Amino acid sequence: MKPSNDLFRLIKSLNKNEKGYFKKFVQLHSLGKNTDYLLLFDEIDKQPDEYDEAKIVKKFKNKPLLKHLSATKAYLFDLILKSLRSYYEQTIWSFKNEAQAQNIEVLIEKGLHELAEKQAEKQETTNREHDDKLGLLRILKIRNNYISTLKMGKLSYADNLQKTISVLNSYKQGIEYALLYLEIFDFLNTQVQIRTEEQQREWYLFMQNSLLQHLPDDATFNTCLYFYLTHFAYHAITQNSAEQGRYIRLVIKHWDAHPHIKKTQILPFLSALNNYFVYCYGNGLIEEFEHYLNQQTLSNATQPIQAVWFTNTNMWNMAIYHLRHSLPECIALADNIYSQITHEYAGIIKPSAEIALLSNCCIFYIYDGQFSKALDIIQLLLDTKHKNIRKDLLVSFRIWYLIVHLELQNDLLLESAIRAVKRYAQNQEYYFEYEILFMRFFNKYLHTPTGERQELYANLMHDIEELEAGSEIDRNFIQREATHKLWVKHKITGQNLFNLARNG
Repeated sequence: MKPSNDLFRLIKSLNKNEKGYFKKFVQLHSLGKNTDYLLLFDEIDKQPDEYDEAKIVKKFKNKPLLKHLSATKAYLFDLILKSLRSYYEQTIWSFKNEAQAQNIEVLIEKGLHELAEKQAEKQETTNREHDDKLGLLRILKIRNNYISTLKMGKLSYADNLQKTISVLNSYKQGIEYALLYLEIFDFLNTQVQIRTEEQQREWYLFMQNSLLQHLPDDATFNTCLYFYLTHFAYHAITQNSAEQGRYIRLVIKHWDAHPHIKKTQILPFLSALNNYFVYCYGNGLIEEFEHYLNQQTLSNATQPIQAVWFTNTNMWNMAIYHLRHSLPECIALADNIYSQITHEYAGIIKPSAEIALLSNCCIFYIYDGQFSKALDIIQLLLDTKHKNIRKDLLVSFRIWYLIVHLELQNDLLLESAIRAVKRYAQNQEYYFEYEILFMRFFNKYLHTPTGERQELYANLMHDIEELEAGSEIDRNFIQREATHKLWVKHKITGQNLFNLARNG
């Protein structure tokens, strides 16, 4: 049976800081004891792409470690997790909160019940401030351990149980609001607006739910958040821009009123911020969003959270810069993003997000006529290991790959590249009439004398417009993939491509 690669995957997931902390953690806790697991850690860390236990066996041949390799691997796995819990205790709210709860249990175990009650009161307040109901229930449960027998603290055992029931009811209420939010957002994520009278009736009835008529008097942070977001989503699918704007601003105001929660719940905040961006972008209010975005900061976050923050804020910034900033400013932004993707965040950003960011960087470089730089990015995109992610983008950028070679006058490379792009699109089952038009154009381009090639752009534009006129599906797709068509217009008219893109 193939050896488990769980330990290998865990070690390979560690960044430089986490590895350094782990080794210091081991030195602090080993106190000169056997450190075979450190030797094993280093050997596994050296392995490049997949776990090879045969190499481990060969490396430690005739050494005691090999006799209990499975036990050493299990111990090392647990030790790494223990060090990570310690490492993130100060930056991840749930880790810190759990550690405080464990401290209370230690005080109880030591018989220091008055100290335990002081800490329990403090943690109860903290959990309420963060709307952490599970954390709050944990504290109430711990408190029962000494209230029931020692009569410690300000509450009786019965009062503490009543408080527990109240928290459970509040937790249930929050979940009910969350389910309403998820139901309507599932619809919004698949269909951005109501298209039939039946859908209109269905969602109108949905909004008659008693929970959505007004906020309860004892509404907690999450209850309020889901209430506002559900109303925002409803007005989004019914295209009521005024009410949509009112509710998304209530969402943002709600987050701003709870900065301590915003700091610890970064991903939900980013999700809300993305809804704010979509609203502002679609309603010509991008200046409003940019002003708000520029006020947001991130501190003491884990590297994965930093990567998500980097991804989202830069996707928004690229849209903002495209609309409101000069081309040199767009290029400076692209340079910074490209550098961070290939260095600081290499291998950390989600592949789909990395592809989207690199795609936008590439487009900026094409706008500026920096075709060699654009080609570097396109080659990076084409070499991605994640072949099944965003195949629409990967096909689209193969078309840009051909365009860039055309602009660089790489006729010798273009012929083989055309065949490769066509083959790729066909294999991906993403080779439709639009892609066929461009393949036909490039083939004609190669076999047309240089002096006569300019006419081909007008012919391509005619074919694209004819395709738009013949099918609503094709028209919607071409409008979304507007930069290809704008490039053709740029080649016909000589107009600046960046200005064409900005002005639609």
